[in-house]
Amino acid sequence: MGGYGSTRWKWHDKKWCVEDCLPLSADQLASTGAFGHTQGTIEWWKGQERIATAGFLLKPSDVPEYRYMYLSYSVTLQDKVEDVSQPLPINIRPQRLGQRYYFCCHFSRVRIVYLCPETAVFRCRQCHGLTYRSAQEHDKGMDILRRNPDLLLAAANAGSGNACFYVLRRFGVFPAYTRASIRVTNLD
Repeated sequence: MGGYGSTRWKWHDKKWCVEDCLPLSADQLASTGAFGHTQGTIEWWKGQERIATAGFLLKPSDVPEYRYMYLSYSVTLQDKVEDVSQPLPINIRPQRLGQRYYFCCHFSRVRIVYLCPETAVFRCRQCHGLTYRSAQEHDKGMDILRRNPDLLLAAANAGSGNACFYVLRRFGVFPAYTRASIRVTNLD
């Protein structure tokens, strides 16, 4: 038991991370005023670079608490460009001050939906089976070094790669992940 090849760690596929996907946040759309208009363009930016665009059209439904946002965008899957038109139901919930907007995704309300690199539709984190990069990169051995600075110093002096990596990451030598920001233009 426990011989060579008894585990299958190298055979499983890692889950996609939230950071690898394109997020669409209802809170960001509300702060830009997109829900007060009938149509417009959503742009995703990372720094000074525009990474994606999608057109949207807002339509009311029979129920006053719901609207439909129709997204129109193009994705490249397996070297083929596909034009996608996806309806996203939006639930409007009254708050003490104003309203809160949610996307409806398979019987649950979520505030952020994601477009994964290998799919063509926006879905919630659970539908795509997404995880966070920090959950995949967490090293329990580093917790010991984090709690004991003397041990961290001793490990770094001994040439421990993990200890050196922790110190460099802690002091910002490795850049942090930056999320894409949303801009809404061409509002009508």
